[in-house]
Amino acid sequence: MSTDIQNLNKLRELRLNAMATAYELQQEQAKLQHLAFDDRFGLLLESEVSTRNSRKLNRLVKSAGFPEVAAFEDYDARASRG
Repeated sequence: MSTDIQNLNKLRELRLNAMATAYELQQEQAKLQHLAFDDRFGLLLESEVSTRNSRKLNRLVKSAGFPEVAAFEDYDARASRG
C-alpha cells in the first residue's frame, strides 16, 4: 500500500476528513508538490480548521431556532412593517 493511501486512511481514521480531502487535492496539483513541508502542512491545517469552524457556526445557527433564514440585506427597518 502506498504512503499516500496510508496517510489518507490515517487522516480519515482520526476524523480529519477536511484535511484528508485537502491532501488528496494537493496530490493532484503538481505545483503544490514543490512547496516546503511547513507550507503544505499549513494549508492542510487551514482547511481542517476552516471546515470545523464552518460546521460549528452552522450547527449553532441551526440550534438557535431562528424562525427563518435571512441575510442582513433582507432586513426591513421601515416603521410601516408593523
